[in-house]
Amino acid sequence: MEILLHFTELATLGTELTLLCLQVWAFRRYRHFSFLLLAVSTVAGILYFGVFGASYFFPIIAARYLLFLIIGSCFLLVQMVFGIWGTVALFSSYGALASKQTRGHA
Repeated sequence: MEILLHFTELATLGTELTLLCLQVWAFRRYRHFSFLLLAVSTVAGILYFGVFGASYFFPIIAARYLLFLIIGSCFLLVQMVFGIWGTVALFSSYGALASKQTRGHA
């Protein structure tokens, strides 16, 4: 069971790092704001993952656990807000491009 837990943790971190590399690459290539928002979201997600991962290395003390919970929740909130904002910006941009393309062929 512990092996499965460690595998999923590593797979999650590997996926997040891969997504971050793709988002940074896309931002550098296309300079579209949505990719920057998505990259910030992914960094916040990695930090969220790291805060809760770090909490396993410290003895459980209520005050310390509360601190980890507050910090982790802040990173999670940033991830959610920037992830949704970046996705909306990307979809809006794609929608505008697709409607321009459709009008051009009509």
